[in-house]
Amino acid sequence: MLRLEDFWATALVDRDFKVFDHLLAPDSYTPENDQLMDRAAVIRSVVAGSDTVTAAHNEGMQVHRYGSVTAVVTGWLIVRGRNASGAFERRYRSPTRGQARWTLADRRRAGLRRVMKLVEGPERA
Repeated sequence: MLRLEDFWATALVDRDFKVFDHLLAPDSYTPENDQLMDRAAVIRSVVAGSDTVTAAHNEGMQVHRYGSVTAVVTGWLIVRGRNASGAFERRYRSPTRGQARWTLADRRRAGLRRVMKLVEGPERA
């Protein structure tokens, strides 16, 4: 699960549609500021949005397991970049993202290996 969190951060910098397409479950929703975004809106905003992400990393990520098939990742995603207003640094708390990705991992286990190959390269997956 922590590797999935790292894949997300890397994909933000690379604007990598394929990674987001594999990581987000078909029925996922993500809260962003004062709105709830569906899967298509999330992908559109990170791949073709007006912000340019120059660096992203995770801090303090921890996996909290609840039984054999449920877990939540907590921690922070730190994003740096620029937009029309200038440079920015944003900090996102990750419980929501972690829950959404666990849904993906549980539903699309076979696709998980493809995501790892895509991000890390075939020799490391």
